[in-house]
Amino acid sequence: MTFAQHVREALPAALHLPKAFADVFDWAEAAGQNATFPKGQPFLSIYPLDQMNEPGASYLIFHPEGPPLAKPIPSEICERYATIATAAGDGGKMGFWLDDTGTQQIVIFDHGWPFVLTDDPIKALQFLSIGYPEPAALENASFLLREAVEYQGSEPPIVPTAFQEFITNHFGVDVPLRCSDLGLFIPEFEDMSDPMRQWMDRVRPQ
Repeated sequence: MTFAQHVREALPAALHLPKAFADVFDWAEAAGQNATFPKGQPFLSIYPLDQMNEPGASYLIFHPEGPPLAKPIPSEICERYATIATAAGDGGKMGFWLDDTGTQQIVIFDHGWPFVLTDDPIKALQFLSIGYPEPAALENASFLLREAVEYQGSEPPIVPTAFQEFITNHFGVDVPLRCSDLGLFIPEFEDMSDPMRQWMDRVRPQ
């Protein structure tokens, strides 16, 4: 079973694996950038495996799992949300969410606070290709990679060059300098106008 097939099987029926993500998974798997955790769950990296844990590598590990919430988890959350990646050292996640209009959104959980990143899979992949130290912990969408590294006190970045080249050549798009170059927005923690936050506030246990 390919990694993309594994992700498809792990998603609830209401969600789907976008073709753009499947293409990235197939590329990385063909490059040998996949392995399994000690308990046997498969994962995939945007780097060669000998680079993914190096200081300065972007913290991004693709692997499907359940919602990152305290139990009990309402069935509506399990039916409409799934994690596809860990994207920060403190457990920040990227996932898919079916919003109230029936649109599949790509969302981020930062310190337990969710927000909608985009409904465009290619834009989400362009965002990841920048190489931010912890994509799910980015606080300012206008940060250059250098500025994010300085702000977080991270090691000098290891740019995911091969991933960037694949994104550019396969999808015919540029690697942006900033998240905001894609028209993407990161809300403040107290901003409850985000639709994912409103939904979570409505359906999760108080």
